[in-house]
Amino acid sequence: MDILAILEDHIGFIERFYNAAAEPFETTLRKIEAGEEPFVPQYAPGDHDGPEYLAEWMEADACLRVVGSSSLGLLQKALRDYLREFVEREGGPGPKKSGESWFDHHCRFLEENTLFCWANSPVPRGQIEQINLSRNDFAHDSILGST
Repeated sequence: MDILAILEDHIGFIERFYNAAAEPFETTLRKIEAGEEPFVPQYAPGDHDGPEYLAEWMEADACLRVVGSSSLGLLQKALRDYLREFVEREGGPGPKKSGESWFDHHCRFLEENTLFCWANSPVPRGQIEQINLSRNDFAHDSILGST
């Protein structure tokens, strides 16, 4: 089984999903900001209490953030599955240290038991870890969309 090919397929799907799901909300935002139909300004500047179409803009923006957060969750899952499969194929991950996250646990195994070195990676460890942390912020947030 080619687990890298599976990861690449998942990432390609996530990209296509995000682009398709985000498009209507991006279009709404663009049309509001450009004053295009159906968001043509109806009031003269200063005649309206607040920006026109603010509610529509805020909803489209919130929807776009949810699509992004959902895509981030899918990406985190794909990366976690890939890392788990790779580490298991290499004979690990072995015992977990107290307080160690799953990511730290797998990274420690790679660094101690393979030729893998983060310094040679095209993506720094911190960026991969940020995907996990950002996904956690969204998934465990008490109010949808506040993160």
